[in-house]
Amino acid sequence: MQYNALEIPVGDYKTDRNNYKFRDFENENCWVIHGPQNFQRITIRAESAQKAYETAKRLNIDYNKFHQTGKN
Repeated sequence: MQYNALEIPVGDYKTDRNNYKFRDFENENCWVIHGPQNFQRITIRAESAQKAYETAKRLNIDYNKFHQTGKN
């Protein structure tokens, strides 16, 4: 199966899932958090890009601030 992925820098994301027992992807649509404090990233794996963005929205991640519009 092919997956879509997003890796989003989140700085310091407050969750109890930031430890080594949550570093494996559990299913087709899931996420992991990794990285040192203040430099954490969330990686989202999903069956489609739409589902990846839906997961980001559920996690209250403002991924739009990373979206390049091509405007200067």
